[in-house]
Amino acid sequence: MGTTRPHALINANWQDDPFNTTHLVEAGPGISIKHWFNERKHEAYRSSAELIVQYRVKVTGDSAAGSGWTATLLVSF
Repeated sequence: MGTTRPHALINANWQDDPFNTTHLVEAGPGISIKHWFNERKHEAYRSSAELIVQYRVKVTGDSAAGSGWTATLLVSF
């Protein structure tokens, strides 16, 4: 069993260290594909795997990071 969900995101990062302080705000579209598995006859799904793919565009900030694709894979047991 699985689901596919589109989403929009806003991501903010702040880094403060003795040498430099940077910040970055990104926004963009994404999609999440989740699959449930490891079910038993009398139990619901106990595990899942989720792939999240996003395209992030730099909105503001002084970080060297720019626009680009990100992918995250989450596996839960």
